[in-house]
Formats: sequence, C-alpha cells, structure tokens
Amino acid sequence: MKRHENSWKGSIVFAVMVAIAVLFTAPSAQANGTLEVACVPWQGNEAYYHPTWDGKEITLKGTVRYKGTVSYDWDPGDGSPHITGTVTATDAYPYPIEARHTYSGADGTMYIATLTVTAGTESVSDTYRVIIKAKTLDIESDVAIDEALWWLYKRQNRYTSGGIDYGYWQTSYRVAHTGAAVQAFENNMHKPYGEPSKDPYVDAVRRGLNYLTSKMHKVTVPADDGDTNGNGFGIACYDAYSHEMYEIGIAMMAIVSSDTPGKVAVAGPSGVVGRTYREIVQDMADFCAYAQNDGGFKDGGWRYQRNYSSSDNSVTQWPIIGMEPAEAKWGITIADFVRPRLEGWLNRTQCTATDWRYGGFGYTSACSWVNIAKTAGTGITGFLFCGVPVTDSRVQNAINFIDTNWGSDNFGNIYAMYGVKKAFEEFLGMENTGSHIWYDEYARYLVDRQQSDGRWNTMKYGQSNELTTAWAVLILRKGVYDIPPSAVAKANGLDATEVDKDQVVNFDGSQSTDGTYHIVKYEWDWESDGTYDAVGMTATHSYSAYGTYTVTLRVTDNRDVITGGAKPPMTATDTCTVYVHPPPHPPIADADGPYIGWVGVPVTLDGSGSWDPNEPWGDYIVEWAWDLDNDGLFDNAFGETVTYTWGAPGTYPIALKVKDLDGLESAPSRTIVEIGNHDPVADPNGPYETPPCTPVTLDGSGSYDPDKPVGDTIVSYEWDLDNDGEYDDVIGMTTVFHWDTEGVYIIRLKVTDTYGATGTAGTIVTVTAAVAPCCDLDNDLDCDYDDFMMFVGAYGKYAGDPGFIPKADYDNDSRITLVDYQKWYECYQDFMD
Repeated sequence: MKRHENSWKGSIVFAVMVAIAVLFTAPSAQANGTLEVACVPWQGNEAYYHPTWDGKEITLKGTVRYKGTVSYDWDPGDGSPHITGTVTATDAYPYPIEARHTYSGADGTMYIATLTVTAGTESVSDTYRVIIKAKTLDIESDVAIDEALWWLYKRQNRYTSGGIDYGYWQTSYRVAHTGAAVQAFENNMHKPYGEPSKDPYVDAVRRGLNYLTSKMHKVTVPADDGDTNGNGFGIACYDAYSHEMYEIGIAMMAIVSSDTPGKVAVAGPSGVVGRTYREIVQDMADFCAYAQNDGGFKDGGWRYQRNYSSSDNSVTQWPIIGMEPAEAKWGITIADFVRPRLEGWLNRTQCTATDWRYGGFGYTSACSWVNIAKTAGTGITGFLFCGVPVTDSRVQNAINFIDTNWGSDNFGNIYAMYGVKKAFEEFLGMENTGSHIWYDEYARYLVDRQQSDGRWNTMKYGQSNELTTAWAVLILRKGVYDIPPSAVAKANGLDATEVDKDQVVNFDGSQSTDGTYHIVKYEWDWESDGTYDAVGMTATHSYSAYGTYTVTLRVTDNRDVITGGAKPPMTATDTCTVYVHPPPHPPIADADGPYIGWVGVPVTLDGSGSWDPNEPWGDYIVEWAWDLDNDGLFDNAFGETVTYTWGAPGTYPIALKVKDLDGLESAPSRTIVEIGNHDPVADPNGPYETPPCTPVTLDGSGSYDPDKPVGDTIVSYEWDLDNDGEYDDVIGMTTVFHWDTEGVYIIRLKVTDTYGATGTAGTIVTVTAAVAPCCDLDNDLDCDYDDFMMFVGAYGKYAGDPGFIPKADYDNDSRITLVDYQKWYECYQDFMD
C-alpha cells in the first residue's frame, strides 16, 4: 500500500518543535504511564475496517488496562454526540468499554471512531475503523461474527495463578467450551503471536491456550499401541474424564489453529510444560491412537473414554477432526493402524437399509438413530480422512442422504450444522449438498437468530450459549482451521465503471487480503466464463463490443507450499462490473493515498490520477471537490492538487469527487490521512531458500519508519525464528541462521521505533535438499580433484565394465568418451563460477 511522505521545509528550530509535537500529541494505544487503551481491530489488523451497513446498530469495542476508576469518551466520528461514562477497570487484562452506535452513509463511506480514556490527568486514545458496505449475506455474517466475538470476549472467566494468566468459558465441558471459543478468535486472525496492546483478543486467546495445556494429562502408551515418537506416553486433555474423547479433538484444533508450533507451554503437568505445541500435539495424536477402541464390532471407533466397551459416531468425529489438521499443518505422525481400523468401523455403521436412512450413519450400529450430524461429522470426514476418494459410492451415498434429509434434525441442531460445515468445506470442498447451498442457508438461519448482545441462545446439542455462539462463529467464518484469503476486485477503482469500447480499463486487486496464508497469485477472468485471461495484482483490458461485462478476480494463497503439499491452496473470488456503452460516461475520481502527515504540517493531496473516459471526444474534468471533514459534503477544498493542515493527531477519512465539462459527476474516491506518530513498517525480505545446515542471511533492512522526516527511527529489530509467537530469538537488522532439516519455516520480524510503536511482518524460509552439481561424481555436493580423478578412472570404459560411472556418461551412449569429459568440464566451470 502506497503512503505519501510530504516534504517539509523550514528551520531547524521548527523541525525540533514538530518532532516534540509528535512525541507528546501522537495518538497511541500505550501511554508512558499505567494507562493502556486498545480498540478491537477487525480480523486482527489495525488497518482493516469493521463492516456494517447503512442504518445498522453496531457495538464500538474498546478496552483499557488500569487499576481503578476511569472516564471514557467515545467519539463515533460521524458528527453525532459523544458517548461518555465511567468504569472501574483492572490492570489484569484489557477491560471492555463499549458503546452502541448506528452509522448511515453510502457504500464505501469510512468512519473513524475514537475512544479516549482518562485517569486523573492522563488521557490515552485509540481508534476504531468502520466502513459502510452494501447489505449482503456476507456482510451480515461478518457483522454477526464481530458482535459474537465481543460477547465471547466479555464472557471469559479469567484468573492468574503462579504468575500465569488463564481463561476459560462455562463451568462444564470447560475444555470443549474453551477450545471452541479460542478457535473462534483464531479463525478470525486473532492469533497468540499478536500484541495484546494492539489487539485485546490476543490476551483472551493466550489465556485460553494456557487453560487448555493446564488441563492436560500424561497417559502411558505402549510402544505398539500408538506411541509413534517412542517417549512412552500420550497426552489427554479434559476437565472431566467422563467425556475426554469429546474434548480432545476440540483442544487439538485450537492449538493447531494458533499457528505457533514452536510455542512453549508455560502451564500444565510434567510432559506438557516446557515443551513446544508441536511436541504436545504429537502426543495428543498418539493418545487418540491409543484410545481407539479395539476388537469386535466397536473396533476402530471411539466413545466417551479411552478404550471403551463400545463406539459411537457422535464421539468418533472429534479425534478425527483433531488429528487431520495436526497432520496436514504440522506434519504430526498418525499411527499407521488408525485409518484402516477407522474405515472398518465406518463400513460397519453406514446404513444400507432400503429406506430413507440409506447412506446415513447410525449411532452405535448401522441403522439406529441415523441423522445428518453423524453422517457429516463422522461418516464423510472419517472416510476422507482414511483416504477414500470423494467419488467412492460410500461417500456419495452419505452426501445423498444429507441432501435428501436436509430438513430433518438439521437447522437449530448446532452440532449437526457444525458437522456439515466441517465435512463440506474442509473435506469435500463443496458449496452445496446437492440441491442446497449449505453455507447460504446456514448463514441466513444464524444471522436471523442472533441476539442483540451478540450471542446465540443454546441450540440443540450446543450445551450452552457460549458453545453455541462459538460454533456459530466457526460456521459463519469461511474455513475450518485455515482461513481463505479475501478477494477485492476494482475496475477503475470502483465496483462498477462505465467506458467506451476499446477503452482501457484499469483493474486492481490490491485491496485483497490474506487469510491464514499469503496470497501468491491474482487471476482475472474478463467475461466470467471460467477461463482466466490475465495474471497480476493489477491488469488492464479493453472490450471491443458494447455490453455489460462481469469481471472475476481469483486470488490464491500458498497453503500448498506451507503444508508441503498436504493441503491444496485456498482461493477466493470477487467480481466487478464494466458497462461498455457510447458516451457520455461519468469521470473517474482518484484521491490517491493513503496519506500520512504530522500535526501542523501541511499535507498535499493529489487528485491528478482522476480522468475522464470521454477525453477523446473533447470532454474533460473541470472540478475537483474534496470532502476533508467526512460530512458527506465536498466543500472543503477545490483543485486537482490541494494542501490541508490538521491540528490534532488522528486518522481522517477524506474523499474526492470530480465533475466533467458535461456536468457529469464521478463516484467518490475515498482514502484516509493519518496524522501523528505512525507504526514503523517491518520488512523481513524473503521468501528465502537454503539447503539444510547452510546459513542464510535474513535481512530486515527494508523496514522503515514513515516518521523519519520528523526524526523518528527504528531502534530495534527482533526476530521470531522458531514460530512460537515470541520475538526473542535474535536481535538485529540482519542475522545469519540455519535450519537442520528440510521443510517450510515461518519467520517473523518486529521493529520498534523511538516512541515504542511497533510493526510486524512475516515470510517463509524453504529448506530444501541440496542438489548435487552435475560434475559431482562422489556425491559430496562438491566438485574437486576427487571428482576429476574418478572421471579419469572411468574414461574409456563401457557400461558393465568395472569402474564405469553411469553419472559420467553424459550423452547416454554407454561409454565414457571425450564428449563426456567436455560436458564434465563445462559443469565444473559452471560450478566454480
């Protein structure tokens, strides 16, 4: 994203004054004293905007850390009255301060709400970004998630013991409740490697993960019964032994969804505390294998406790859904007997009766209590986990059962709905169950039943409001444990544009955002016919015939690379529209930005990128009108390029409209201006590639501080090289490091500026097996005198002769000749170069 750094000219004295102004008036979530204020960022990113729609009441969500009474002031940022009050807060965790507000405006209108908290003479502020979007089911779902997470955050039970912070939900099935709630936050990109001072939900996630590890138990596992790592034990996770197998998979998903395999557990018993999450999850998978029921009809399934006297298809889904992401994302080893035995259990419990139950799954036997929950949650996920292809008749019969019985014990049964979500999204990758688009129907049902405070009331088999709400969030958010990217397609900066035929249209996908992984490909389909015609974040195209064209952007992430091919990449699509017709066409505004600046220093706003499609016919832009106070009136400044000075720190939405000679007016082009101290920008460079045990230089020198013109600089570079979410491995702009084994490693860099503001970014290091040079005949990955002597010894020999070296027969004629020597020498020269 481009930022504008406005040039400043003036005396040295004035420069110092400006720098001091930045220091003492810049907006900051962290003051120098004991008061810390942080608003909740959308999807864990302070740059993103909380979505809403015109006329929808939403919650403004902020927090404070302070022990004692504070006063607060919410400025909604739309000119409406401030919302004020007092609370008695705590410094133990980010204490919630909320306000309800209804925004109005056109699609794309941005508002910046500001929360200011005062304790005595100290005041600290943070901002809350909101954007008006057209009301669609996707936006309704996003708003529902936003409100639900806030309700869950307020419902966490928090405590501190032995200097360690814990948090859980509910009083029974606490591991299940906590695991589901933690994953609801993680699946919305509130990860434990975030910063609680910027994202309050990070505190809740960290507490929840600590609680989960504190409820773990070492279980002796024989070498021949699932102990794949040979340490003699597995790890169970439960708060009541009576339902340990219900909870194990939910806990595993929450830990794996943290995306911190290198994080070291600080809570738990011996065998847990002090070990990495990856090591712990391996032992949890070993426990699942050990706990799988043995012998007779029950063989291959699971029930309430380990090695139970019977199996059922309600419980069996949970070990499956815990082991599947552990294996795919973290390379966890699953005992080789688990899958064949599980497939046998599934074969025995799929109903073959020639009635409505055909293809469905029973509870403890094939045709008893057949329903969608068990068919989706255990039957389909289990078969695919076992490697059964989607085309297999057993899978197809299960899909047909769900489609045929879609209206039976489904809606309102949150257990069944979550089972369908897991089966059809992660395992099948299907948008419909046959005649039903499952996501749209579920989303409509859930959105319509959400309570005003953000929760869902307990649904069937949902146990509580908390678990029902967590599962509802997990159903609404696309993805099961990996979140897909989000695509945003713009044509001439707009959702829809008008041009003449043969006129170039500028397409832009730069507003697309990453999910769990990084977007690596942008593809454009000019007619939405299924054939992608161009590749790139931006592209241009023109149309030779009049008509209305729907353009599709598809973005693809690198999940396949990160998981070593265990999982395919995830994609997302978005569309924009091009209306191709004869003149006249409205002009197109381009406000550029986003901009940065400082208190009292003029900011130059540049609208020169605006243009008129009708310029070839003598039309042109005659007016550039700016709205700089976000009141919807374009009356603050006029001109293609203007300057404006802001007198207080903050984030200010601005917009530009242009008008042409014919009197046609453009749609507004919106951006923001950030005044004050700005977070530094981390850049770890990469992606990197290196052989095992070979040092690679990690370079953070591309990081920068936008406030350099007023004397601010980056003062520290901290690296997380073991993916534990802690920036404590190496300090320095550049560092040299190596990895011993092949794989794809996620690394992160955090930079901090003079005033304590931070920025983070990540990249990957791919450690691949070294490729021997073609002149290496003794397989030591080198070309030297030994290789030359080996070639001399093989010279003139035929295939089958003693001393013949197949690798030295470069022309494959079964004889080592001068031609082969010439090739060897070419390889040698290339290697030496």
